[in-house]
Amino acid sequence: MYYFIMKKYNLCILSCVFTLQFNYSQITVNPSKISTSILVADKDLSAKNECTQENFGGHFKEFFDEDINSPVFQFEMHNASDNYKCENFKKYLHKIKLDAESPESLLGKEGETVTYTWKFKLNDNFLASTKKAMDIHQLKAVGGSEEEIPLFTLSTVRGKKDQLQLRYAEMDEQITLKSIDLSLLKGQWVEVSETITYGEIGAYTITIKSINDDKILFDFSKDAIRTWKTDAEFIRPKWGLYRNLKEVNDIRNETVRFANFNVEESKTLDMFKASLNNDDIKVFPNPASDKVTIQGSTLENYDTIILHDSFGREIPLKTPILNNSLDVSSLKNGVYFIVFKKDKEIKVVKKLLKF
Repeated sequence: MYYFIMKKYNLCILSCVFTLQFNYSQITVNPSKISTSILVADKDLSAKNECTQENFGGHFKEFFDEDINSPVFQFEMHNASDNYKCENFKKYLHKIKLDAESPESLLGKEGETVTYTWKFKLNDNFLASTKKAMDIHQLKAVGGSEEEIPLFTLSTVRGKKDQLQLRYAEMDEQITLKSIDLSLLKGQWVEVSETITYGEIGAYTITIKSINDDKILFDFSKDAIRTWKTDAEFIRPKWGLYRNLKEVNDIRNETVRFANFNVEESKTLDMFKASLNNDDIKVFPNPASDKVTIQGSTLENYDTIILHDSFGREIPLKTPILNNSLDVSSLKNGVYFIVFKKDKEIKVVKKLLKF
């Protein structure tokens, strides 16, 4: 049976956000092979491993899910038969990912702000791996000395209470930023929204909510966090199943469903960056922790001054700008943009570091 990948492009003119959305209602699968599929324009989702496993079908299934009224994509993993690249490396990776041939707008580059959204569902009896975590999502660098360890992962971990963990590697060691009881996610479709500003001083936020009632089940946000890897070419998202196979008696055949992958690159910050190179206005001290002074011979040319965070969101000023002084003491640490406008048009933007 043959299907073809369907790509949908949406240009959101009003909000200046370009969206490239992949709807996995149609895919190409060879059910006799372990499939590692790649999100690449004008390519199908074809098998990359040549290891046949005759006792069961493929590792991908697609069908219509009435709960979310959408085609969905099911990953299947097996406890004893699966291997990696035709050899038994005691791990198994079954994934969808971007690569160098993907559209340029989908690859995370330094200085960009990107939002990834998708839906997933764990079975009621889903069992997390023992000792080693099982990842269902990664943001991982391509190129550079730190590419082996993902920047961020969503991992399921077994314990007295199974957990979903958000894990982070500033360099080459991971730490857990936040965790929740995995039972809160089982047996229902949830929606993930993950926004990241890539950079040596970047920002990251993620929320997971129930589709049934829009209840927030998991959330985390941090500014002034390193969201880049040394000498990386780009950072790409991955979705799927990554788990250790050393203790096959402690794991079982497992499935996870995914749907509605979406990648949006914000154009707001691009507009800010185009107006950054202006020496007529100075902001100091920079970095700042308390107050900053704004000076310039052309200040009278602007009728509005607005503050935005590293995601491009407008930040209301708790105190007005008086005598060209801006109080930033109440702001979270991170990167901000002071935007000077005339007749609602952006004229000058100054970058501010708050520490």
